[in-house]
Amino acid sequence: MQADNEDLPFKSSSFDAYIANFSLMIVPDHKKMLSEAYWVIKQDSIAAFSVWGWKENSPYFSII
Repeated sequence: MQADNEDLPFKSSSFDAYIANFSLMIVPDHKKMLSEAYWVIKQDSIAAFSVWGWKENSPYFSII
């Protein structure tokens, strides 16, 4: 399934974990994405996000 991470089509507390790789830094509204992540995970669950560092410190940034 493909979904907009700023407007997830899932009910509250649907998941035990939320993982987002390299998307938090490119969404128009990162606060909305975090809010949606919090909305769909169950209480005491885990959310994980990975992001690139500053462009100047990431020599491979231009690959994507």
